[in-house]
Amino acid sequence: MMKMEFTAIGSSLILSLAITFMCGVAEIAPGLNCRSSDKILNRKVGKRSHSVSFPLIHIYSECSPFRPPNRTWESLMSEKIRGDANRLRFLKRTSRSSKQDANANVPVRSGSGEYIIQVDFGTPKQSMYTLIDTGSDVAWIPCKQCQGCHSTAPIFDPAKSSSYKPFACDSQPCQEISGNCGGNSKCQFEVSYGDGTQVDGTLASDAITLGSQYLPNFSFGCAESLSEDTSPSPGLMGLGGGSLSLLTQAPTAELFGGTFSYCLPSSSTSSGSLVLGKEAAVSSSSLKFTTLIKDPSIPTFYFVTLKAISVGNTRISVPGTNIASGGGTIIDSGTTITHLVPSAYTALRDAFRQQLSSLQPTPVEDMDTCYDLSSSSVDVPTITLHLDRNVDLVLPKENILITQESGLACLAFSSTDSRSIIGNVQQQNWRIVFDVPNSQVGFAQEQCAAPA
Repeated sequence: MMKMEFTAIGSSLILSLAITFMCGVAEIAPGLNCRSSDKILNRKVGKRSHSVSFPLIHIYSECSPFRPPNRTWESLMSEKIRGDANRLRFLKRTSRSSKQDANANVPVRSGSGEYIIQVDFGTPKQSMYTLIDTGSDVAWIPCKQCQGCHSTAPIFDPAKSSSYKPFACDSQPCQEISGNCGGNSKCQFEVSYGDGTQVDGTLASDAITLGSQYLPNFSFGCAESLSEDTSPSPGLMGLGGGSLSLLTQAPTAELFGGTFSYCLPSSSTSSGSLVLGKEAAVSSSSLKFTTLIKDPSIPTFYFVTLKAISVGNTRISVPGTNIASGGGTIIDSGTTITHLVPSAYTALRDAFRQQLSSLQPTPVEDMDTCYDLSSSSVDVPTITLHLDRNVDLVLPKENILITQESGLACLAFSSTDSRSIIGNVQQQNWRIVFDVPNSQVGFAQEQCAAPA
């Protein structure tokens, strides 16, 4: 059991902490001046292999230009959890359409994301914010005269880049995404979200700069229209395993060897890091690797085998581990909380409630196990995720309960009628390494950012 104390914090104290944090550290990248455990690096580790690290923050971080004014962190997290329903619909729809017809012509479909980095596009460089997302492939950024794009976000101007080239309708990249042209000779793309909002624009190529690496001919979408409900709207950098993602495009595939890692920060006043390349396993001595599984019909997603979950000493089996029959567990940076198949979630919830039987659970919207812990100190049962290859992830207390706008602390798990998904709350303050060439995912606990 873990001892957990919750104390109500007034908004004035939160603001004071934020100001102290923002003013007390040096800027490590334009616009991203939260403290990070990693500095920007670009280090040659072999004749043809490099690694580069980026500071990474939550889109609603105190450091983010996309944080809505006059909103608390708790209210924004509640909004993100509500958004998981859209993410789940997207994943379910993608899985169903792929199984029915792996060759069906469908528009580019994307997830969303919650963590942002900065990437330089064009010649000369134009610095852009992009969400990172393991559930997406094709990158896109807002371009000049984009309708509906975020008014305070940087906008890419293709006319100012000497290396910008739109793809023609008959080009291979256009065919890979089933792009359309209509009356336009340029390849048009469409990114659809689970809630029905979408991004439209031109599929193009241009140089990107990662660290000191200038990489020509990177394919991405130049967004010209975002529907009104797509907010906030930085760009997106797909880290999935499908066509045209950052990992699979040449020359990034050759440069980084299909390997990356991240450490996701757990608060609004801290930063983590994204590491691309074969040195992504920065904590190799403490990493534990489980098997990475791919479903050929939906190559974007990364699957692991979640065999069981323990609540304290109560072990619960997780059914549906067979990828071929539509099972398996997705590990996803763009889903907020962990969603389990109904039988596993019900057993986990009941075991958790039983071990907190002295408290009465209260439902909050879609979360059915919430507690008022504002003035109490309670023993919170540990939760352990049991993966194959004897990898056991004992979750820290911050990865088990999440404070809602109401002030109640809720179990950060829910039920889904699709595949199970390990969300980013459970991934926070872990170094997670996606070693795609060797079909493995590594885990090591890591404090993503030093205290402010």
